[in-house]
Amino acid sequence: MAAQPQQTEGEQGASSGSAAAASAIIPEDPALWGSITESAREEMLCKGLAAFQHWAGKYPASRREEKSGNARSLTNDALTRHLHNGECVPQEWIIYSPSTGEIYCFACKVFSTHHGAFIVGFSDWKHPERITEHDMSAEGQYWKDVLKHVVAVIKFLSERGIPFRGDNEHLGSSHNGNYLGILELLAQFDPFLMDNFQKHGQKGHGSTSYLSSTICEEFIGLMGEKTKQAIATELQRANYFSVIVDSTPDMSHMDQLTFVFRFVSETGKVAERFIGFEPIHSHTGSSLADCVIKMVSDLGLDLSNCRGQAYDNASNMSGKYNGLQAQLKKNKPLIHYIPCAAHSLNLVGVNCVENCCREASQFFYLLQALYAFYSASTHRWNKVFTGNITLTLKSLSSTRWSCRGDSTRALRENYAEIRGALQMLASDNEERQDTRREAAALCNKLGKLETALTDVFWDTVLHRFKLTSNGLQQRDMDLMTAVCLLESWHLHYIAKRAIC
Repeated sequence: MAAQPQQTEGEQGASSGSAAAASAIIPEDPALWGSITESAREEMLCKGLAAFQHWAGKYPASRREEKSGNARSLTNDALTRHLHNGECVPQEWIIYSPSTGEIYCFACKVFSTHHGAFIVGFSDWKHPERITEHDMSAEGQYWKDVLKHVVAVIKFLSERGIPFRGDNEHLGSSHNGNYLGILELLAQFDPFLMDNFQKHGQKGHGSTSYLSSTICEEFIGLMGEKTKQAIATELQRANYFSVIVDSTPDMSHMDQLTFVFRFVSETGKVAERFIGFEPIHSHTGSSLADCVIKMVSDLGLDLSNCRGQAYDNASNMSGKYNGLQAQLKKNKPLIHYIPCAAHSLNLVGVNCVENCCREASQFFYLLQALYAFYSASTHRWNKVFTGNITLTLKSLSSTRWSCRGDSTRALRENYAEIRGALQMLASDNEERQDTRREAAALCNKLGKLETALTDVFWDTVLHRFKLTSNGLQQRDMDLMTAVCLLESWHLHYIAKRAIC
């Protein structure tokens, strides 16, 4: 390499001197590279492949051919790959050494730790087909390395339930989602991945990059299928199993059936495995039964080994004559139906209170009104729920009745603070008139003795109700324990009523 001319001016001399020192680290002749450090590898990638190619019109005989007395040398025809469709594509991965007359694979020379022909130098011009063979194998290995990064990111996001997509799929955009965002983060510390982004990223439809959402979804599907096969193997080893099924619409309003299988593992522990969602187009018992039978068959299981089925209390699921449970028991009478105990307990709470007791309905309406009033403004919320207060008001759930215990407990523990804040808001002339009027009405209701007594009563009931409901939903819950839980809850309140 030619020596760099010295500069006379201080700033230019310093800049040029540092550049000359950097360029002296990496010889342009690949035969002179020797051991490649990480800093040298980064500089090679920054310089780019073209800086080391040394392609020319004619090439002298290589060092190997000169020793053997032959005059063979590299030809430009060897630098081109002829595809089956007749197209000629330059094999840009080839770099040439002027000192030895040999060629190297840039990617293998820079990244590989092996000692193949295209790393130590290739000059067997009698067999030029080996160049094309290496091109195909190197290309395959290159994309395998790219896919290893892609698969690692997909596994990371999937295991943690983190969303993949963003508003777009543009590299460099802050709104391209977690999938591309993590790949870009890795590329900052991985020269190989950064080089792939620069070469193949954002080339448009039809070009290969393996970074698109299509590839991502294919891998998610493959991983999901592999997981399903692993679960199927567990179920087959267990032999006997139970099915838990429920229907629910997704965000696109498509109804689907949720499948969970319950079995005893080889270690003797109760296991539950979620299998997936299956779209359904009919809610009749026979249609749902066909869906369950198909799922069991697809997993390679025998429906005759099914010993239990558990659903909610909807008529199409639990119906004695035409429900899903009845349809399955027609052919397999050993598939005993057990209604979901937690769901049944929830229905007891709803029907015994909201549909039968007006005073209880009015109390829970007050709880929801308190939550709506305070949550509508951070100013109001901070007047009560700050400092050491840990329990806060919650919005009442229409499906999980036991969750109302959180609100009754929050009101019971913070009763004085909640009522005191309402009094302050009702008398504060700086507040809006409708705010003062609403605060005064709520404060008046909390000032009644029956409201305080009702809160204490329902907090006691719902606290135990919630503990029972949570216990019934435990994965290792068995029938005997579930029955004992329900009976103890029932007997507990019979005893309390007798004492009162």
